[in-house]
Amino acid sequence: MDNPFLHFSTFAGLQLDFPVNDHFNFHGDLYAEHRGFSYGYLTKDIMQIFPQLYLEGQDTVNIFGEKVEVKGKLGDMIQYTLNHGLTASNNDFQGGSVMAKWKGFIFDTGFGRCYCQSGN
Repeated sequence: MDNPFLHFSTFAGLQLDFPVNDHFNFHGDLYAEHRGFSYGYLTKDIMQIFPQLYLEGQDTVNIFGEKVEVKGKLGDMIQYTLNHGLTASNNDFQGGSVMAKWKGFIFDTGFGRCYCQSGN
């Protein structure tokens, strides 16, 4: 029988934010998670260790003499916001996004694979 008093779950995480240069940044997290004692105490199914990594960058490039601002992100997309508004809450993506801005026009796209829980 399931006991709701034993659902206590815990997690711990280490975070690294490493600027590669003025234009690129590497971000890495390492999480350890225990998903609740009602499923057992120290079983492999409820204890997870997983990384979340991404590389992001931004720069301005000249195309035919015109300045174009370019931003991109590649890796684990946590709480990803698409097109300045639609946030994929409680869903994480592995993939990337590219945004280019020129004279008020914005091209923004994302690509990847969705999974519904961290650690899967």
